[in-house]
Amino acid sequence: MVDSPTDSQAVPPREARTLPNNIIPLAAAAILAFTAVIVTCLWLLGMVDGGSFGDLGISALLALGAALLWQLVEKQKSRAKDDIQLLAWVAFPFSILLFLGQAPFLVRAVYPPIQDFFLRDGQVQARYVERSTGLKLEISFPKPLKNVRGDLRINSRDLTLACFKKEAGLVGWPSEKTLSISVPEMLEHLGQEKIETLSLNLRALGTSGEGVELPGRLLYADGKRVAPQTLRPRGP
Repeated sequence: MVDSPTDSQAVPPREARTLPNNIIPLAAAAILAFTAVIVTCLWLLGMVDGGSFGDLGISALLALGAALLWQLVEKQKSRAKDDIQLLAWVAFPFSILLFLGQAPFLVRAVYPPIQDFFLRDGQVQARYVERSTGLKLEISFPKPLKNVRGDLRINSRDLTLACFKKEAGLVGWPSEKTLSISVPEMLEHLGQEKIETLSLNLRALGTSGEGVELPGRLLYADGKRVAPQTLRPRGP
């Protein structure tokens, strides 16, 4: 009996699949560099502050730790499974954890207000309140403010410095953590029918009004900028 060609040919053994060399260090470095470029652009536009670079620094330390641990894995990768040292088995999961641990800091570096979604005490809230002096829109902040004047926009209209003057009766400062807007008077001043949105620190850095003076950034007492955001007022 003659064997068929397929029977006589030996099937070559398949090579074991391995991870690309230095995949974790390369991936960590690429993601960190890409995020650093974005943060730098946002900082130049005045949309993030120096705290974002602090988050980048933490991410860099985590990436460095992941890369160093991964080198222990790389040295053992060519060995048989039974010959791999215990240290490499321990280094592998910790390297992955440090690599993934960058994510929260990278996200916060690009979009600092993200932490407000997780920290209830860090949220800025806007709600209508009926006071003895009339209907107010009160903006509550998590920390004391530096002053009552700052980059505020109602619907699509930026508030000028004149709106913050006491004699105008439009914006008050009932407490160090609260701004109060006199709703009927403000709507009449702006020629609007309703306050749909209230934006904080969203004006591009360096822009100014046409023939009017606009306030600077809204700051906390410690000098840090209030995170740029848009709020929808809640009912009384």
